[in-house]
Amino acid sequence: MSVVAPVQPVAGVLAGSRALLAAAADALTACVAPIAMASAAAPWTHSAYYRDEMGDEIWRQYLAFDALMGPDELADLKRLTNGLEDRWRGPSGRAVNLDPGYLDLLRVVLASTKDAAHRVAIGDGIYGEATLHFVGGRFQAWPYTYPDYGGDDALDFFTRVRERFRAERMLKASTWDGRPRWRRGSSPLGGDASPGGRSNAG
Repeated sequence: MSVVAPVQPVAGVLAGSRALLAAAADALTACVAPIAMASAAAPWTHSAYYRDEMGDEIWRQYLAFDALMGPDELADLKRLTNGLEDRWRGPSGRAVNLDPGYLDLLRVVLASTKDAAHRVAIGDGIYGEATLHFVGGRFQAWPYTYPDYGGDDALDFFTRVRERFRAERMLKASTWDGRPRWRRGSSPLGGDASPGGRSNAG
C-alpha cells in the first residue's frame, strides 16, 4: 500500500475588525496548532460579498500552522472551523470567515461547503479545491482562483510556507538509524501524520 505524505495545514481568515482577526488566530491556535507563519494583516477590498455580514472594515490574513496533517483530514478540519465561526455569528451573519486548507510541494488546497465544477467531494457536504499550483518557482493561480488568493501577497506567502515545509521535510527525512521520520508526527486533529500512520479522524 502506498504511503500518503503528510501535508501542511493552512488557513485564510477574513474578519470584521483587526481585533476579531486576532481572536480568530487565537482560537485556531487553541483548536488546531500554534501558528508557524502569518502574513501581514491587510484590509480586504476585493468585493462587497461579505459586507452585509462583516461591515465595511474587513481584514485578511493567511496562516500556516506548526503541525502536519493527513490530506484526508481536510474535511474534518473544515467542520472544526465551521464550528469556530459560530463563536462570532450574530444577527447579520458571520463576523469571521475561516478557509482551512493544506499545502504540499505541488498545490494549495482549500475546503469549501459550496460545490462547483472545479471542486471534488472530500466528505459529507465538504469539497476540496486546488486553489494554487506550483510552477516556475512560485505558486500560481488558476482561472477560477479567488482574486485575493491570486494576488501577490497570497502567492508570496504560500511560496514562503512551501519553502519552510520543503526545508523541514528534507532536514527531518530520516533519523540517525535511517528510518523514515517526519519532524512533527502527530496531526492537529488527533491522527498520526507520520508516513504509514493511520488517521483517527472521521
